[in-house]
Amino acid sequence: MVNTQIFEWSSVKETSFDLKAYLSERRSLVEAVLEQSITVVYPEILYESMRYSLLAGGKRLRL
Repeated sequence: MVNTQIFEWSSVKETSFDLKAYLSERRSLVEAVLEQSITVVYPEILYESMRYSLLAGGKRLRL
């Protein structure tokens, strides 16, 4: 059954959500989890390469 009730904009309460602030707060959490997701492997150059590839910018949402 289709809801034919008319939506009234006057009944909508305006909410304030700052997406930029939210993403900034979450950024440090994401970076920490990514850092913990890889372990040191030997040879160390392999670890550094993996770390660079994972943590380099451009793969996550930018502000």
